[in-house]
Amino acid sequence: MNVPGTSCEEPVAVVSDLHLSWFGRWAARLERLRPLWSGVRTIVFNGDTVNWPSSADEPRSRQMLAHLRRLCEEDEVRTIFLAGNCDYDIVDRGHLTLAGGRILVTHGEVIFPSICPWRRQAAGMRRERDLALQKMPPQRRASLEGQLASVRQALTVLQGGIQGPVSPVRGLLQVLAVTSQPGRLWRMLRAWRQTPVLAARFLKLYWPQAGVIIIGHTHRPGLWQLNDRIIVNTGSLEWPGRALVARVEAERVRVQKIARRGGEYRPGRTVADFSVG
Repeated sequence: MNVPGTSCEEPVAVVSDLHLSWFGRWAARLERLRPLWSGVRTIVFNGDTVNWPSSADEPRSRQMLAHLRRLCEEDEVRTIFLAGNCDYDIVDRGHLTLAGGRILVTHGEVIFPSICPWRRQAAGMRRERDLALQKMPPQRRASLEGQLASVRQALTVLQGGIQGPVSPVRGLLQVLAVTSQPGRLWRMLRAWRQTPVLAARFLKLYWPQAGVIIIGHTHRPGLWQLNDRIIVNTGSLEWPGRALVARVEAERVRVQKIARRGGEYRPGRTVADFSVG
């Protein structure tokens, strides 16, 4: 799925980690998301919009993306899909810049050396990513594009072993695995704690002209300021079930909670409103 250019007509809304294939619950209910892009001209789906497309699940994942795009087109809203670790192979672009480059939008797995440090495959992902970086010329290795390419290469080598086929039983087992195994739970909690520091460091190294980075990936929504960097994590509508939407217009960012009302998901209480000018 090619995403032409990087220019966006404002206002722009950013959400992440919809995981539309999860448990198969979204197939006929995507219309409930429409309030999230009401009043904007562009909506950015910042990675993991669908789950890893196994050979059995890929057609449904592509159908969901196409249907989501059609809904937005009906509402005259442009869609931009960015790649995440669970849908890297069916979405091309891994980042977007807004406000003249002062805001970087990317899924967030790239800030972690091991991509998904809470998963069993973390050591293998870090190894493959390091190998990909070692093969790059120094200039590319030191670039945002090179870092994103190393993630894609690692995930490609591992052939999507992060997610696997989606089913109600497998999904429940994954949730129980994280919450019931002390080691994995500790790694998840550590990743949550490290996210602001790693995101600010990544921004300084690979896109220093930006003062704001908007990510997802960890499913933990939050807003942090480290020195002169602001980190926004928009969370996920899936487990643990809290999410934010970031709206960008005229060099301002407004972050709102996503509330479920009458079966629909819509912007709710504003938790932050700041300028990037």
